[in-house]
Amino acid sequence: MKATIAWVHAVQNALAAMAHHDERHPARVETELRAYALLQRALASDGPIALSMRDGTMTLANGTSVTLPRWEWGERLAALGVARLEVDARTHLASSTVLALLTELRQRLDAPARLPAPWAREGIRLVPAERISPANGAVPVAAPADASPSATRPTPAFTASIRAPQVTRAGSPTPAVGARAVSGATVQLPAILPASRRASLTPIATPVVATAAAVAAAPLESELRRLAHVFEQAHLHERVALDEARAVAHGVALVVRQANGGRLPRLAARRYEEYAVAHAMNVALLVGATAMKLHFTDEDLQAIATAALLHDIGATRVPHALLAKTTPLTVDELAVVRRHTELGARMLLAEDSHDLLAATVAHEHHLHADGRGGYPVLRVARAPHFASRLVQLADVFDAMCSERPYAAAVAPRAALDTMESAAGTQLDLALYRIFRRVVEDAHAS
Repeated sequence: MKATIAWVHAVQNALAAMAHHDERHPARVETELRAYALLQRALASDGPIALSMRDGTMTLANGTSVTLPRWEWGERLAALGVARLEVDARTHLASSTVLALLTELRQRLDAPARLPAPWAREGIRLVPAERISPANGAVPVAAPADASPSATRPTPAFTASIRAPQVTRAGSPTPAVGARAVSGATVQLPAILPASRRASLTPIATPVVATAAAVAAAPLESELRRLAHVFEQAHLHERVALDEARAVAHGVALVVRQANGGRLPRLAARRYEEYAVAHAMNVALLVGATAMKLHFTDEDLQAIATAALLHDIGATRVPHALLAKTTPLTVDELAVVRRHTELGARMLLAEDSHDLLAATVAHEHHLHADGRGGYPVLRVARAPHFASRLVQLADVFDAMCSERPYAAAVAPRAALDTMESAAGTQLDLALYRIFRRVVEDAHAS
């Protein structure tokens, strides 16, 4: 059974690589060959495989079954009408057959509008949902539309920009940049549109690109759809699809490398439900460009881009009513909103392939750079991690340049000037200077 589980993980890695590399790229070829080799090993040791997409249950020829925890790719395929994957050990499988399977799965993920249909090649079979029924002993996968999780749970409400709610009372420090009133105090609240403009979460098929290099526009459409899935999973299941987020971060790194210190795309949400995803992508692009300016290695650049994408993932667990509230927050409400940093860190550490850097950034990105303010309150005051300080700059900048219910969007130069007043205290001064040069280059006309 261990060999089969290893093969399933190899399939996930291959699908992620196929999303970002052409068919001749060494990284993609390597993951595809590994998926083929591990499938051969799994069939030799475990026998025929039957994998349910919805719940990740694998059944072998001897009747042994196991459920894979956090089978994120399977859940996506199940939602697209793919119910079951079957592999027959009695048939010799060529590498071209396994490649054809991977290509078919990738095409279904990239083209969700396609109708579910059976697919078969030399001992491998994809069974669509409508062909599965309890009568034939298979596992029913596709639920009716009105029984889906999204039909019984509140509409996802994501806020990717919960700005440090630094309460200011008599004798307290100067409020954080972009602050707003909260029950006699001063607080920064997420950029949220009125509740009347809410809609169900849908992938951003054609994002608004306010300023974009032509080379970056095309891949971002696909990346935004994948990132929307990450946020949706976090909201509905309190899980972070880390493999998917890392695949998106890889795409971000490619766009940053292609821009090569020049113009970057800036995404503007057209509708309420798009804001969190667009903001997360903007932050990751700016963080990646700054990391490149600092001569980060490819590995480190992708790691910090992943952390940037997920810095506010904990906000998916904050009640929507608080995030959309237009009147001042009470002290108790403010405490609940502030918990998104802790919630995000816990979610990221709970994953099997947990990401320590992303968890650190999620926990610290509202701490002041000088270690003397912000939140969460630490037992021993200290400056946040370098990555947290860098993500904070991009987070604050993109929020100020976005439309908010209590403040109109400002021009990039005006946002930078406002941030400069907080550099050296709330914001890291040395990083701010580098970040400003990156922004000025990225938004140059």
